[in-house]
Amino acid sequence: LTDPRGIDRLFIDSPSGFTPLAKKIREVIAFARENTDKTKKVLLFIATDGLPTYDDGYPNLDEFKRVIRDEIDHEKIHIMFLLCTDEQESVDYLTAFRTTVPNVHVCDDYETERRSMRHVYGGNYQFTRTDYYIHALFALSFQFSFGVNTFFHFTTHRTNLKERMGNCCSGLQKDGKNGPPPPDRQSGPPPPPVRGRDDDNRGGDPRGGGPGPAGRQKK
Repeated sequence: LTDPRGIDRLFIDSPSGFTPLAKKIREVIAFARENTDKTKKVLLFIATDGLPTYDDGYPNLDEFKRVIRDEIDHEKIHIMFLLCTDEQESVDYLTAFRTTVPNVHVCDDYETERRSMRHVYGGNYQFTRTDYYIHALFALSFQFSFGVNTFFHFTTHRTNLKERMGNCCSGLQKDGKNGPPPPDRQSGPPPPPVRGRDDDNRGGDPRGGGPGPAGRQKK
């Protein structure tokens, strides 16, 4: 896209169908190989709300895993999964990638991230969708560009999120090409997230992690 108005045509057709992730990722990889500078890296953001399938809805989780594990140059292509659901079955299959495949990251859905933030900062903490999108779209970019994990997961640092983002931008302005200052070091592991509905504290990994007709069905 070179003109923001071009986005409108992408939303003319309502969402429908299944979740052909393996097929689409192969198409994106092929496009990147043919149309990007071979010396530059690629950030791939994948927004998904279901298990991977073929075009007819039949599950192909194993094929999807092979694509992510074996068909991608992980030094050149970094991946961020943006979860659009908190259904455990639909996100569990991503968990293993964080520990077995380099440069693959997962960002939970907005409601789960907001509960995690309020678990740390209190029930009245203001965490907007704008905060969420800034993190989802730019956190990986900072890590990718500067080699530092500035605010990769909201709850890994107990300082105020907006303050951290402001300091980071100030650092970019002051230091120019040197990038933002190094991140704070927090002692000990991050606090546990709060996953699921407000009255269903099931716990789980804050970054998210299955067979049967998979994927989001017709909407």
